[in-house]
Parts: sequence; C-alpha cells; structure tokens
Amino acid sequence: DVYINGTNIGAVTVTADDSTGALVSAINFQSSSTGVTASKSSSGDLVLNAADGRNITVTAASSAWTILGLTAQSGSTSIYRSDVQLDSQSQITITGNLSNLYSTNNVKDTTDNSKAIATDTTDFNVGKIAIDTQVHAEAAILTIDAALNQLDSINANIGAIQNRLGFTVANLQTGSQNMASAQSTIMDADFAAETANFQKNQILVQAGTAMIAQANTLPQIALQLLK
Repeated sequence: DVYINGTNIGAVTVTADDSTGALVSAINFQSSSTGVTASKSSSGDLVLNAADGRNITVTAASSAWTILGLTAQSGSTSIYRSDVQLDSQSQITITGNLSNLYSTNNVKDTTDNSKAIATDTTDFNVGKIAIDTQVHAEAAILTIDAALNQLDSINANIGAIQNRLGFTVANLQTGSQNMASAQSTIMDADFAAETANFQKNQILVQAGTAMIAQANTLPQIALQLLK
C-alpha cells in the first residue's frame, strides 16, 4: 500500500535496510509513471529523486511508514517539495505570500537569508548576503555574480549612449566646419573682379536687347517702303 505520485509501486517484500534491493527495484520499475527513481545511501537510507524537479508525494498505510523509515506529514500522505533555483541577469519580481515560497526540509523558513535573497524585491540585495555557511556562501556568489552582470549591462548601455553622443558631436563639428568654409569663401571674394563680370554681363544683356529690338523694326521699315 505504497503510492508514489499516485502510482502504486506494487506488492514488495522488504528486508532490513532493503538488503535485497526489492524496494528500490519496485520504485524504479514505476519511474516512467511517477518520474521518481530510488537508490540507497551509504548509510542504507532510501533516497528518492525526481530529475525534472517535480514534487514527490508518498502515500502509504501506517505500517508502511515504519518500514520506509519516514513519517507522514498529513494523514497518510507526505509531500517532499523540490528545490528550484532562478537565474537571471536582470531583476526577478515575485509576488504573493513569499513565506510559503520556499522551505528547508519541508519546513517553511522565513529567516534563511540565503533564500530570502532570491525573493527580495530589491535589486540583488547584496547587503543581506551571509557567508557563515557553505549554502549561504554559494548563494552570495550567485547574488554577487548577478549584480556584476547587471553592472556590466548598465555599463554597456552607457557606452552605447556615449557612442551615439560622440557620433552626433562629430556630425555637428563637420557641419560647423562646412559653414565656416562657406563663410570664408564669401568673405574672401574678389569684389573688383566680380563687379567687372557683373558689368560685362549687364552690357551683353543690353546689347542683346538692342539687337532684338532692331530685328523687330526691320520688317516694319520694309512694309513702309512698299507703301
């Protein structure tokens, strides 16, 4: 009468410390349905593992709990929750009742700073890290790495803005140089030569106008002679 994730592992004769491996074999036989595999530790303890991180729910009769060496958490059922680690180079916002979000040994824990960091709504709360234990030190490394990644991202964004500003400044400088060159060309013009060219062009225009006027009067003179 042992169910793992709702699947009956079947009838099993279990010896002390499962010396024959019958219990481990029976659990592993149903692993395709339960997603759970079993093994024994060096001290003879039963070890259940869900590679995909799913929770492990064990339901058993009262007599079976003694054989398994486990204690039911609620009635005839015990739920062993998985550990989930969230990794991100940007801030992760988690809403809800954070006190129910994580646990240690299936007991709700609201004081473990190494796990509270992952649920804190501030940016990688480096001020709350602790290195008094190995778990805390590992969490501190993850937190500091995430903060450094965010800092690198901010530096990259600032660098991109600086490049755009530099490009804009270069364009403005080029435009200013072109304006100065045009102004210099105008100010350095030879007014005497330009005035002479202007007068020459005026004379040519006036001469051309006079020639056209004379050409228009010739037919009229010819008609008067015929009269």
